[in-house]
Amino acid sequence: MQLEEYYIGKVVPEYSLLYSKICQPISHDEFKIAMLRSLKLLNEHHLERWLLDFTSGNITLEDQRWAVETFGLLIRDSLVKYIAMVRREDMFLEMAAENMRDKIYDTYGHIKELEHFDSIPDALHWLSPDLALEKVIPA
Repeated sequence: MQLEEYYIGKVVPEYSLLYSKICQPISHDEFKIAMLRSLKLLNEHHLERWLLDFTSGNITLEDQRWAVETFGLLIRDSLVKYIAMVRREDMFLEMAAENMRDKIYDTYGHIKELEHFDSIPDALHWLSPDLALEKVIPA
């Protein structure tokens, strides 16, 4: 599957924000490609905020391991300071997200703010209270 079929990445430079969306369940390789694309956009545009929409996606144990062990090293040196992950209401995803955050904090320290949310508006308000939803979510 091509990246454009399952991934949206939108830069909102005036708010130093990247909006990334995983549009459907994906494989581990596709997960890595999407996360690396997000990192590239964050670094290219020197962004400090990242809104990651996983409401239509999935996270496997393999994804979690890679995110902590490999992606954590890569994101650690980026300028991003705040990462908001939005997931659908699912006990497994909630536990997985919290587990990943705890492992990242244990491994790399609390150098980035990582929070999980049940809705895009809540996540966006945490990232930048004055940013309108319409500026972020593509039509």
